[in-house]
Amino acid sequence: NMMGNKDLAREYFNKSIVYAKASNNKSYLAFIYKNLGVLEKKSGNYDESILNYNLALQHYESISDDFNISEILQNLGNVYL
Repeated sequence: NMMGNKDLAREYFNKSIVYAKASNNKSYLAFIYKNLGVLEKKSGNYDESILNYNLALQHYESISDDFNISEILQNLGNVYL
């Protein structure tokens, strides 16, 4: 059963970062970091979660994506609950 395999999920997210960086796709890069933030929070790695959410936030801010900026700020707040 592959469900719940956080290490494998992390591996695929990290591989996808390489391609998103190579294509300079800031929106997709932000989306990957957002998902890594979720993964790390669920794994109890709160510092890593915050790091990834902040990376996502930087990329969303660089493309003025207000909707996703709002979502990331909410997710950051949830890490501190």
